[in-house]
Amino acid sequence: MKFPRRQFLHLAAGAAASSAVFPSAWGQSNNEGASSKKGTRVITLGTKNGPFPEAGRAQSSNLLVVNASEYIIDAGDGVTRRLARLRANFRNIDNIFITHPHSDHTGGLGALMTAIYDTNRTNLVNIYGPPGTAASVQGLLQFLMVSSNTSHTPTDLTRLTLYGRHWS
Repeated sequence: MKFPRRQFLHLAAGAAASSAVFPSAWGQSNNEGASSKKGTRVITLGTKNGPFPEAGRAQSSNLLVVNASEYIIDAGDGVTRRLARLRANFRNIDNIFITHPHSDHTGGLGALMTAIYDTNRTNLVNIYGPPGTAASVQGLLQFLMVSSNTSHTPTDLTRLTLYGRHWS
């Protein structure tokens, strides 16, 4: 199934708009992190655009929580620190969406993948993105394998799905 960027952005915007229109759809904050059992929340983790870092700001990244399922939308630099600040459980992150391959939307993907990997999870992480995402993630996985000394390597725990095609 082909999932064009424009359609994805419309769906993400629709989710954000519905939460604004129907405030009861927003989950309540709890001590267990960003997840709520019911409803939809969009949490902006970073809004800094462009490739240059800025103190106190994180690059483009969002957490979409739908009925306790967590989705990362873009992984700019700072995404992992912002998730840690929310006390998010990295084991709950099963899907990462990259909207486009600019560095301000992907610069934190390596740190995020490391945090997810370091939780000793056994479920696959699905990474969705435009053409070029597979090469970027495979390069990151090779980089992460250098520090891997366990029976499960990061490549065992990552599945790429790009426009309906699975990559190994």
